[in-house]
Amino acid sequence: MKTKLTATAAAAAIAMTGMTAAPASALTQQEAFTLFAGLAAIALLTNASATLTPAPTPTPIVPVTYSTGPILLKQTYTADFDHGLVSAPGADIWFQAVNPTHRYLKPLNGAKMAVGNRSNRGFSGCSAASFSGARVNINYVPVGSYVCMKTNAGRISQFRVNAVYGGSFKKMRLGYTTWQ
Repeated sequence: MKTKLTATAAAAAIAMTGMTAAPASALTQQEAFTLFAGLAAIALLTNASATLTPAPTPTPIVPVTYSTGPILLKQTYTADFDHGLVSAPGADIWFQAVNPTHRYLKPLNGAKMAVGNRSNRGFSGCSAASFSGARVNINYVPVGSYVCMKTNAGRISQFRVNAVYGGSFKKMRLGYTTWQ
């Protein structure tokens, strides 16, 4: 492209030199018009050669929901975010109770969690999250918290803690969405 611009500029310089050798007063109206038209054409060619094609806009990833719904997760039970099942084989998370005051959410079977700032990050935010297989104390995910998951099937998921209730035997109401 640089060669093309250089050649166009050289042609413009040669054309201007040849046409402006005579004093401006010696040009007829026809010659002045021809000079002007020639310079305009050269300017258009130079500008057209320098025009860059804009980069294509990337197509946004539109997430497709695989599974969504409520889950009632009782203390010591497990949940599968791929299928919305409680205490089923292939669970992604366990509501672990070490004792009445130490309770955790623990990823299972290769699933991972990303608590982050507990905001609603959706598919794109959860896709970019830093996941961990470490358990999280339920006190760090109070009601209203959103937590990202990577299920044991490799899907991106997010759940919201909607309620935690009960005496020494706690229950959690979760709302979740898992994407394909």
